[in-house]
Amino acid sequence: MRQMIIDKVPFPLFLGGYGCGKSQSLIVNAFETLFVREPFAGCKIGVYAPVYDQIKLNLVPKFQQFFDNTLDGRIKYTYNKNDKILYLPEGKQIIFRSTDNPDSLVGYDHYQSHSDESDTQTTDKATLVHRRIQGRNRQIHPAHGPGGTRNIQCDYSTPESYRFTYKKWGKDPAPGFRYVRAPTWSNPQTVASYVRGLLATYTPQQQLAYLKGIWCNLATGSVYSYFDPERHFSARMIKPGDTLYIGIDFNAGGCCVAIYVLDRWQEKGQWRVVVHQVMEFAEHRTLDVRQSIERIAKAGGHRVILYPDSTGNHASSNASASDIEILRGGGWEIKATTPPRIEDRVNAVNRLFYRNMLFVNRNACPESWAARLEHAYSKLTGKPDKFPGPGTIDDRNDAADYPLEKLFPFKEPIAVPRQS
Repeated sequence: MRQMIIDKVPFPLFLGGYGCGKSQSLIVNAFETLFVREPFAGCKIGVYAPVYDQIKLNLVPKFQQFFDNTLDGRIKYTYNKNDKILYLPEGKQIIFRSTDNPDSLVGYDHYQSHSDESDTQTTDKATLVHRRIQGRNRQIHPAHGPGGTRNIQCDYSTPESYRFTYKKWGKDPAPGFRYVRAPTWSNPQTVASYVRGLLATYTPQQQLAYLKGIWCNLATGSVYSYFDPERHFSARMIKPGDTLYIGIDFNAGGCCVAIYVLDRWQEKGQWRVVVHQVMEFAEHRTLDVRQSIERIAKAGGHRVILYPDSTGNHASSNASASDIEILRGGGWEIKATTPPRIEDRVNAVNRLFYRNMLFVNRNACPESWAARLEHAYSKLTGKPDKFPGPGTIDDRNDAADYPLEKLFPFKEPIAVPRQS
């Protein structure tokens, strides 16, 4: 991470497995800001951790070891335990603070900041802490003035499910938020027995997070466990003349829509097929859904096949007629049948991911992409979690699953759907 992104963006993240060298990178980055990258007298660096014990037992001793051993004592320092400040030559300081109480992060400024293990806090708390640290990150470089000052705010963490780092850097990063990822074994100082011990201790999902530094669901198990965000990325867009396979989930207050296209080809005399989710949207009323589909179909001359939630046969709180009858006004093929067991539907989708037949255009379908990643099983029911309100994770996945289960039922061998 050192020069890779810290000099280029205001909000870099080092995301890594256990033992990959996050703390060492934090120390080196802080040192280089103080003494290598355009240093100045009186420069202050903020170093943060979720609890004070992490500062006392880990970060401060590692900084002392770095100055004493790695730098052979060439830079003198003193550490004041009461102030929690490491004092350096030319009035430079490293200010250590716990983020356990975000309201206490007041009354001081620094030039840059480095926060350790942000994901061990709740998402809401870590988000508040990030804002509070940003407010302290305002010391001005005397040689550049306000316009040239680079108040970089760095985070270092092992991922913990889809918490703060995923929301900030993974799901929908704002400009200036970039990350690098490092697995445990990327650290040349990591011994093989340590890696073997982690592999023997953790479940496959935990191995993704704690060894590879990959965001994944750690709480109760991912519903779509075979969805691989790297392997199942698609850039496919809707083309003129494509047949559109559209799933719709009805909810009081909003409807979720997922649109697929199928690509077929012959390979060694056998027909092959892959499915791409190419669009998503949500509307407040079923009539709005119909009008949106009409615009899409008319623009590209598409054949449309709808796979609506069968509950749409009943009167909706959002329309005077049933949802299905509203959709019939579009003149499309509608395949609304009794829904299968939830387990069969999820298994049908997971089978497609496992066989690399199902892909998602992340750019066109960001909410569906996130829903595939984040949906977990409920600890209470053992079934996919349900959330209050319309347009939630489960609603997105329901809409996306309906066409797939009908086209590729889990209890039947996979066959290439007919084109006509």
